[in-house]
Amino acid sequence: DLILVSLGPMRAIVHRDAAYILGADSVAIETVAQSVGAAVSELSAEDCPLPFELRFLEAAWEEVCGAIQRQVRLLSFVSTTIIQRLQSASFDEMPDRVSQIQPILEKLEALRIEIQQLDRCASDLLLSDEDMTAMLL
Repeated sequence: DLILVSLGPMRAIVHRDAAYILGADSVAIETVAQSVGAAVSELSAEDCPLPFELRFLEAAWEEVCGAIQRQVRLLSFVSTTIIQRLQSASFDEMPDRVSQIQPILEKLEALRIEIQQLDRCASDLLLSDEDMTAMLL
């Protein structure tokens, strides 16, 4: 029995007692893998009665949600800065300043889509009696 996990940038194969994160040759994925590994180690079997698969999923979700929160904070800061510049811009500067909004809107849309996909993934997993039963056996 194994679970294939696709959460944000992370892809993994999870067994009852081990997980293999794919693409760890990428620096970004390696960082995620180290963070998830450390979190899973902290949630040791002695301290946490959950099966390994659930401990791994919990750590993976925390990492992915943390990454999304960091992106939201960054986009919020950048958006606030752009709005302040727009408010202080002269009429001649306005077209250039407004054009700076488009990349932010594109990133926000991509983030919205990623969050919807993650929500769907979590819902599908939690609603799957077969997957949930397999992880608790």
